[in-house]
Amino acid sequence: MVRAALLSCVALLVLLTSNALAHSDNPSHSPADWTRGYTLVLVDANSKAELAEARDFITSQGGTVAIVLPPHAILGWITPEVGARILGRHGIRTITRTPVDAPP
Repeated sequence: MVRAALLSCVALLVLLTSNALAHSDNPSHSPADWTRGYTLVLVDANSKAELAEARDFITSQGGTVAIVLPPHAILGWITPEVGARILGRHGIRTITRTPVDAPP
């Protein structure tokens, strides 16, 4: 189940990145600037309500949530400081800031 969530997140990130590259109107910024600090958060949630609680907790701690993908994934901008505060709480098990290598 987590593997499907990871693959969905990677696919979504690729789509969003290619969309940003195609629609960049500001030449002073790199089209991929929005991805700086983009983070994958995996949550050990048993329901959409628990995932929503984790989302609300992340934002209350200063993180920015962009996308919630049930049953286990949240994408957004989480600084290392916020990550240290939220890891292990509200079912938050993994915070990944580097590209995820998914096997075929």
